[in-house]
Amino acid sequence: HSLFFFRVCASSPEQPVYAQPSEDAEKLGVRQLGEVVRVVDFKGAWVRLAVETEAQVEERWEGWMVAENAEATFLEEIEDPWEHEKEFTKELFRRIWKINDHVMTRLKDRTDRDLQYLRCGRVPPGKKASLPEGTRCINAFWGLEARFIKLAEGEEYWPQGCLTLSPGYVRSGWEQPSEEARSGHWRVFAARPFEAQELVEVCPLVPVDLETCIASFQLRMNIVETPSDEESCYTGKVGRVKSYVPLGYGMLYQQSIELDDVKINWTP
Repeated sequence: HSLFFFRVCASSPEQPVYAQPSEDAEKLGVRQLGEVVRVVDFKGAWVRLAVETEAQVEERWEGWMVAENAEATFLEEIEDPWEHEKEFTKELFRRIWKINDHVMTRLKDRTDRDLQYLRCGRVPPGKKASLPEGTRCINAFWGLEARFIKLAEGEEYWPQGCLTLSPGYVRSGWEQPSEEARSGHWRVFAARPFEAQELVEVCPLVPVDLETCIASFQLRMNIVETPSDEESCYTGKVGRVKSYVPLGYGMLYQQSIELDDVKINWTP
């Protein structure tokens, strides 16, 4: 589908989303004034919204909004393609920060039930209303869980910056990690049994310029390098690599453990 971007512009603070292009259809939710929506189809004065989550794809979700009527315009089209990208990125970060705010709030809860999860390094479940629409899970990803593990006195784990820098490093401009950052690190655990040869996780790789992140311990210890000899037949140079940062749980897997029967495909 071609994508079109519209901004909610009606005088009321929110506009409804319907299951079908009819005001008699089931009301699925609302979009706020100023919010940007992505549109994939039109039917008269109605527009069909693009799906935003895997769950909506699986459910064959449809959402429709009225763009205008004889009295007013409810959605205005954003025609500049650069404005498209900017607005989509802003909305993406709004969703990310909403998840961050949800997690931070849940970490401060101290009921007996919440503490049971917190002691295991997990975010207490519940309060889904504070999450972006369509958020499916916080703790697990295809049977995986990320847990915060306290380090023993004097123990360090460099790949996540859990270390104490020497005075020489500090004098040369490196920032000493906070006490909280040095006290523990995140590790990935299996939340269900995995079969032999089963795919554990697919971590998308984001290309990075090595010079821009070399000063970050957390990034430099987790950079993934892949062969980049495509032009060797022209340049005569081999052994070149491209640098990436893995998404998903890619930077949380514990390093320096050798398992001969574990296979990793670093091809982007």
